[in-house]
Amino acid sequence: TTDSDYTGTDTDTTTTTTDTTDGTGTDTDTTTTTDTTDGTGTDTTTTDTTDDGSSTSTETTTTPFEGAVLPGVVRRIFATVTASDEGDYGFYYSYETEFHKEQVKEVVMQIVYTDGTEGTLPITYDFASTPAETFEKYDVDFKYTAALVYNGGDVTDQSGKVVLKNGDILKTSEDEDAGVVAYIGYRGDVNLDYAVNAVDASQTQAYYAELSTGKQTDETVLSESKLVESASSIYDDFAAFLGDVNMSNQKDEIVEWRTGKKGRALDAIDATGILTAYAELSTNTTYAIGDKALWDAVLA
Repeated sequence: TTDSDYTGTDTDTTTTTTDTTDGTGTDTDTTTTTDTTDGTGTDTTTTDTTDDGSSTSTETTTTPFEGAVLPGVVRRIFATVTASDEGDYGFYYSYETEFHKEQVKEVVMQIVYTDGTEGTLPITYDFASTPAETFEKYDVDFKYTAALVYNGGDVTDQSGKVVLKNGDILKTSEDEDAGVVAYIGYRGDVNLDYAVNAVDASQTQAYYAELSTGKQTDETVLSESKLVESASSIYDDFAAFLGDVNMSNQKDEIVEWRTGKKGRALDAIDATGILTAYAELSTNTTYAIGDKALWDAVLA
């Protein structure tokens, strides 16, 4: 049975109108602000402003869940994470300083009470680390869990025990870190060998040449990595993300952190960029592989 879900909603609306008249006529500013707060701790503020015309601005901010006292004694509590409609994985460069919250649609705590009843509690969250902190050179498969932590006030049960506090790493029903999948690697590393060199440029150029003959992305392999078993491999999509260093020729409007080969236009410009990065790494001790500054210089 389900005991409760703490999803009440409060809405406050404030409208302020100011009329100012001078020699040229009337100048009117109308501002309408709506704050909506629900059990997830999310406040959404929408402001419409009219000033001799019309303009609209919308601002969304997230405030931490204030905490709760649960209506029973908790035997077990764990998180379920619903991934974004865009997909359940994301691609990242090794130097990135944040995971994309767009990867996560919702996080809900599942609660099992000692009397056998169950409940749910939507919460606010943050990522436990960054892609740069998570990445490990020579990790076997580049695949990580971007773990989530609770961001909010204490959640206690009826006995007074704190069952969830700010900063707790969320766990699944199997007691593993709850989060979303992230593939993290060095920008430019097309063959997924933790290096950026002429081999990566060559494979990019060869892939571009194949597509130039009329072949489709879903039948053409980009990376010669052992992780890539076919043209439809997630690792070939990941290699395309890493190899699309120029990012100026995408075929369509894309979601950068999860788009693979199909939405990207890898070409000779990308191959040249990779070669330039290789030359910098070979001759300039200022840069190290994986540095954001390296790519800022290459693409400047």
